[in-house]
Amino acid sequence: MMKPSEQAREQVKALMGITYSDPIEDQKIEWQMESCMADMVGAGVPVELLETPLAVDSMALYCKMRQGSDTASIQNHPVYIANLSKLRSTEVDTNG
Repeated sequence: MMKPSEQAREQVKALMGITYSDPIEDQKIEWQMESCMADMVGAGVPVELLETPLAVDSMALYCKMRQGSDTASIQNHPVYIANLSKLRSTEVDTNG
C-alpha cells in the first residue's frame, strides 16, 4: 500500500484548513489519502505523479468530500474527475 509523505499530508491538511495536529485526525486523513492514492492509480495516474501539486490538491478535495455525509459523491465530483484526467495525460520524466 502506498503511503503519503509527511510533506504531502501537511499540504493536504493546509488545503483543508486544518491548522492543528491531532493524532487521531492525522491518522484518518492519512488513511483517506491512501485510499485516494489507490483510487488515482486505479484510474491510470502514474505513481510518480501522486505527490505533484495537482495530485495533492486532488487528495485534499477527496479528503474534504469524505468528511461530508455523502461519501459516494466524490466518485462523481467533476473537479476530481478532471484532475484525474489531467494527471493521466501528464508525461512522466523518467530521466530524473
